[in-house]
Amino acid sequence: ANASEQVVLEVTADEALLEDPLPTLPFIVADVSTDGEQSTYVFALNIGWETEEREHRVQVELVDVAGNVGLVDVGTLRVDSTPPQVVAGLTECALDPGVVICDFTFDEPLPINGVRASVFGFNGAPVGTMLIEESVLEVIDGEPNADTAFDGVSTAFTGTFEPTGSEPPGQYRLALELVDEAGNDTTDPAVFIFGLPIDG
Repeated sequence: ANASEQVVLEVTADEALLEDPLPTLPFIVADVSTDGEQSTYVFALNIGWETEEREHRVQVELVDVAGNVGLVDVGTLRVDSTPPQVVAGLTECALDPGVVICDFTFDEPLPINGVRASVFGFNGAPVGTMLIEESVLEVIDGEPNADTAFDGVSTAFTGTFEPTGSEPPGQYRLALELVDEAGNDTTDPAVFIFGLPIDG
């Protein structure tokens, strides 16, 4: 979660409780519902309370009517408020005959829909977008490199822009916008400048 988000925690107790469940983080009770056999508690937490980026172990203390106390693990909350950054690839884009190819590397794993590369003319008019694909994994000693492969996310992507040929000759710019899984986005798009037509 990023620092501007609110996290919702739902806890269901299968027996009557002596008091409301007590999370280990500063959640507040947002809603309580019961059907006679079990009670469901909904808690809310504003992430702004935490400025340090780290993972938090989330537990809930439960006390039943007999006074028995239990501490239940309910998950992990990771606070992330840092926008993703380009580590490599933006200034080293290749201008192959008829195509612009960029191999991007980022400082954190990103979902593929979190990488958007748009091409603009210098007058600001949009020209098109790059096709973004996860890069072929680097294989080391027969195994994919864990630094570039994650479940559904990756630190390495390849972008391809193929001009239609109808663009007037001149300078164009590639704007790269990034959004990580916590919802942090780049405040200013990184820019690569190239000329059309591409010689070759």
